[in-house]
Amino acid sequence: MISSFFIRNYRSILELKVDFSFAEGKAPNGYLETENYHFFSPSNNDKDDKRRYVACLAFYGANASGKSNILNALRDFRGLTVESEDKFGIKSKLENLFYPNRLNKKFSTTVFEIAFFAEQCEYSYRIEYDNQEIKMETLLKNGETLFSIEGHARDFKKIATKEYSAELLQKTFEVECLDNKIYQRQPFLLKVRSRFPGLSRDVCNAFDYIDRIIMFGNNNPKELGLRSDVSHFHEDFSKMVEIVKKLDVDLSWVGISMLDDSKAKGKKIGKIKTYHRDINNEEIEFDFIDESRGTQILLGGLISWIRVAIEGGRPIIVDELDASLHPLLLKEIIHMFKNKSYNSRKAQIIFSTHTTDILDYGLLKLSDVAIVDKTLQEGTVIKRLCDFDGVRNTTDFRKQYLEGRFSGIPFSYI
Repeated sequence: MISSFFIRNYRSILELKVDFSFAEGKAPNGYLETENYHFFSPSNNDKDDKRRYVACLAFYGANASGKSNILNALRDFRGLTVESEDKFGIKSKLENLFYPNRLNKKFSTTVFEIAFFAEQCEYSYRIEYDNQEIKMETLLKNGETLFSIEGHARDFKKIATKEYSAELLQKTFEVECLDNKIYQRQPFLLKVRSRFPGLSRDVCNAFDYIDRIIMFGNNNPKELGLRSDVSHFHEDFSKMVEIVKKLDVDLSWVGISMLDDSKAKGKKIGKIKTYHRDINNEEIEFDFIDESRGTQILLGGLISWIRVAIEGGRPIIVDELDASLHPLLLKEIIHMFKNKSYNSRKAQIIFSTHTTDILDYGLLKLSDVAIVDKTLQEGTVIKRLCDFDGVRNTTDFRKQYLEGRFSGIPFSYI
C-alpha cells in the first residue's frame, strides 16, 4: 500500500506531499467488527499495528486546481521509473516526462518520492531529474539505504554480492545508465530489475510494486483491447460481467466474440455484444458502441481493472472516476475498496471527482477526502478534511464543502 507521495515542480505543482495515513487520532470504537475499513495496516494485525493507511483517497477541487496533475504525476513517475525508453518515440523519456511549473520557476528539476509497503516492509524511492539527466536516485528499505546515486557520489554496497561487488555494480551502472556525455539517462532501479533480476530481491520488490500501480484513463473504447488466449479471456470477462450486473446496470447479459486480430497474427481480440430484454422479455443483441458512455467505461476496462486491483492488492488511480457514472454506482465502487470481505488484500483506489453526493453516505471519512486548491505563489496545494479544525466524521461534509467551508470550489462572477 502507498503511504505517501511527494511531488516537486511538476505542472501546476510547486511542492506537495500526498499523505495516505489515517490521521483521525484514536481508532473508532468497535472498528475491528465493522463491515468496512476505517483504515488498514501493512501487517495482518490491524489492532496492534499503529501504521494505519486509507483504502480510498478522493480529490475534490475546482476546475484547473490541479487534481489531474497530482494523478498525472503518479502516472509519469511510474512511466519514468519502470517503462523502457523505446515506448517514448523520437524524444527521450526524460524529455517526454519533464513538465516543470512554467508560472513559478523556483525549482529547476522535478522530484518524485514514493513511500509504500511491500511484503510488510516500508520502501522509499526518490528520483530527481530534468529534461537531460537523472540528477539523483535513492532506494531505502525500512529507513536503510539500499542504493544511492547523486552525480559521482554512488553507493551500492548494501546490494553488493560476491558475484557483483560494489565496484562491478559501479561499472554496470556506467554502462547501463549513462550516455556518452556521462549523464544518467536511465533509472538504476529499472536496469537492475530488467537486466539483473537475481541481484537483489529488495530492488525487485520495489520495482515490481511501482510497476503494479494501475493507471486508468476514461477513454471511450469501442472494443475490449485485451489480448490473450480465449479460455483465460472468457474467465476474466465473466468475472467482470458479474460485477457490472451487481451494480445494477440495465443489461440482461454481455457476450464476447473472439475474432482474429489483424494487427497480431495468431492472436484474438474480444468484441463485446450486449443484450437487453424487450417488452416481450426476449433478449435483443446490441453492439457495444450503442451503449451509453457510462456502460462503455464500466465494461470497457474500469471494472476489469478494479477487479485486478482488488484481487492483487494493487493501487489503482482514476482521474474523474465519476465520468458518466451515476453517483450510486460511484458509491458502490468505493464500497468495494472499503469492504473488508471484498477487499481482503487491501487494494487502494485514488481518484478525482466532482460528485459531492458520495460525501453524504458516510462512506468517506475525514482521512479519505483531500481538497485541492491553487495559488500563483504556492501552486497546487492539498488539505485533507482531517486537517481542518472542528470537522468530525459526523459533520455534513457535502453541505460544508458546497458552502465553501473547505475552499476548493469555483467562485463564479457570472
